[in-house]
Amino acid sequence: MDNNMYRVNFSEIYPSLREVNSLIFELGSILDFFARMVNISFDLGIKLRKVSFSSVGKKCRKELPDEKITHLLYDFSKSDLYKYFRDMRNRITHRLPFVLKGMNDQIFFPDDPNDDALTPSTEKMIDVKSTCFNWLSEILSFVDRASYQVYLERCEILLFHNENGEELNFEDYIKRKYGVVL
Repeated sequence: MDNNMYRVNFSEIYPSLREVNSLIFELGSILDFFARMVNISFDLGIKLRKVSFSSVGKKCRKELPDEKITHLLYDFSKSDLYKYFRDMRNRITHRLPFVLKGMNDQIFFPDDPNDDALTPSTEKMIDVKSTCFNWLSEILSFVDRASYQVYLERCEILLFHNENGEELNFEDYIKRKYGVVL
């Protein structure tokens, strides 16, 4: 494979590249599912077919500007890792071919996933295998941290505010709501 250029449609090339295709779709689905969880948890009111990672992020910035989850969503959506991943997922989703470069038994993504040139730049040497492992690690780590933040913020909202919005300490809330003294 030394110094060869390949125009690639993941579903038609090496079996290992099909796994890259699957990984990109699955990680994208994880982010979509997380977006649905945030939409429901914070009652954002985005219709199911319109829920996406970016739509939830925009709605949170508008309606929940001071919540930590909003800052987590915003920071992740602005990261180079997410932008590159999103662009690669969009290319695959819309079945737009792109060029991978193979060198010394390694395969590299193009420097710019939106580059439609027959010989796009691969100067950054974005290795397919290590990039996929990085996406897996970083996206799952983000969803784990952000899910925990959703849980913390929703529990605070649900457990420490009564139906009138009055702040209560935890013991008073449980006593009023359930008649239980802690």
